[in-house]
Amino acid sequence: MNSYTKISTTTMTKLIIALLLLALAPTRAKGNAPTLRGSLDIMLTDGESYNTNARTTSGAFGNECLRGRFSYFNVGVDVASLTVGVFDGNGGIPEFDATLINHPDGEGNRVESTISFNSGSYEVDSNGRGRIYMSLGEEGGPYFDPPAEVQFVVTSTNDDCEITAMDSFVSSHVGLSSQLITPHWSKIADS
Repeated sequence: MNSYTKISTTTMTKLIIALLLLALAPTRAKGNAPTLRGSLDIMLTDGESYNTNARTTSGAFGNECLRGRFSYFNVGVDVASLTVGVFDGNGGIPEFDATLINHPDGEGNRVESTISFNSGSYEVDSNGRGRIYMSLGEEGGPYFDPPAEVQFVVTSTNDDCEITAMDSFVSSHVGLSSQLITPHWSKIADS
């Protein structure tokens, strides 16, 4: 026998947003952190019903969860960029290829340019959010000092908390203030 709860459309909208946030949350518990699993039956006031299976965890992430070789890909307004980098599982970025950027040249053509990697580090919060700091380009450039700061959220993991994908954006306090840079990161190898 199913038990249903009647809620308004406004409440349903809030519930859907909350469930979407839960869907982005980590799906694996670390140590003794509890893993919550469950099902929720919802009946709207207009008579429609929904069932959702929700999973979430708490305290599942740390720097050790981000390790391996990742591809980086970003498409912005008339600009695209890509590269490959390595996260070491200890908050360091020991290797990062120069970022290849395809952009307009101001004369109606497209050009490719690169920005070199100098050094980097990262922090992964227990909730699956974090920050990547990268010094890029030449001294005096927009990402050299202070380094570029990338805010990210984990979007995929494997069974042992290992991060396999992230979505992100470059913080607006450095670099190109008019260009939104929102790279997607995907794990492509263990090292």
